[in-house]
Amino acid sequence: MVEFFQLLVAAENLLFLTSLLVFFSLLTLQLLGFAGDVLVGEIGGVDPGIDNLLSDGTQFPIVTLFMLFFGSFGILGILSNVLLVEYFELETIARVVISIVLSGGVSLVFARRTARTVGSWLPTVETHGIDGTNLNGCYAKVISETMTVEGTGRISVTDRKAGNYTLRGKLLEGYEAVANGEVVVVVKHDQNSDICFCVPASAWSLPQD
Repeated sequence: MVEFFQLLVAAENLLFLTSLLVFFSLLTLQLLGFAGDVLVGEIGGVDPGIDNLLSDGTQFPIVTLFMLFFGSFGILGILSNVLLVEYFELETIARVVISIVLSGGVSLVFARRTARTVGSWLPTVETHGIDGTNLNGCYAKVISETMTVEGTGRISVTDRKAGNYTLRGKLLEGYEAVANGEVVVVVKHDQNSDICFCVPASAWSLPQD
């Protein structure tokens, strides 16, 4: 046990130990419910979010994605250092650099592939229970990074019966991009595509029905 602790706190393993601490911190936040939907993004898809660095065209809980990366980076980095010491005679700096490159590359691939696999199981939008619901004129909050006239973003819509839905939204022509957290109004909800065509709340002049 003492040898294991000494291994963790060795100078060449401090970076990887820090990565593991970040992993456990994120895990704790998620278990306590402090890292929920606000950290969910469509990576590389319709939302710019974290882009294509970690994932390709999937929706995935970003906090979990970071957990996968930091956890695997920390474990693989320490393991790499141990193996390099055992089989190769290298300077400490060279060993650390090699461990960072190897564990970083593998962790990145691992995180991306996991995001693609698990993200394909997750629904992009919440459509259950929405058939026949009239959302026209309802207020919504932008929960993606942005929403523009060119591409869709994600919005959280509250209907007149206090039901809440997470749907794709798109601005009507002639309006500037709307940022995360801003309020829009659904002008038309296309039931077939489940896309809500919206305008900024500041530009909404017609009363709700």
